[in-house]
Amino acid sequence: MSTEPRIAVVSTRGIGPERGGRAANEDNYLICRDGAARFLGPTAEESVLADGVGVLLAVADGMGGHDHGALASGAAVQALSRLYRGGQPSDPELALHSFVLRAHRRLQARARERGAANMGTTLTAMWILGDRMYWVHVGDSRLYLSRGGQLEQLSRDHTRG
Repeated sequence: MSTEPRIAVVSTRGIGPERGGRAANEDNYLICRDGAARFLGPTAEESVLADGVGVLLAVADGMGGHDHGALASGAAVQALSRLYRGGQPSDPELALHSFVLRAHRRLQARARERGAANMGTTLTAMWILGDRMYWVHVGDSRLYLSRGGQLEQLSRDHTRG
């Protein structure tokens, strides 16, 4: 039996324009490991050098019905890749929490600059360092743990009705 974690990311576009959903995919992802960070660029997957520690994964979903969701989700994962490149923080949990707060302030500033007051993204990220996993979550993109054939939802949806 392998002790290596198996990691999967699942993303869907939602219901699609034919049923009232969005026509364009605003999702993005981040995979940082083995000296590289991969994410969706404007037209295709991009890979940049990223000497970091462990494995950092994220999914970001530009908020449907908001302006510039793809820009917000792309900016979030690219900024998170810079956190990874900074090496292992002394307190990974605090580093991820602080990242989300800083990213939120930056997205608000960018939205004001573009005149798009409605820009937003969800973010769910996990950083595996040694035998520990640290995670952060904002929105309704979910994080699950699969163990022994059972799925356990770790995150809690943050939605507004």
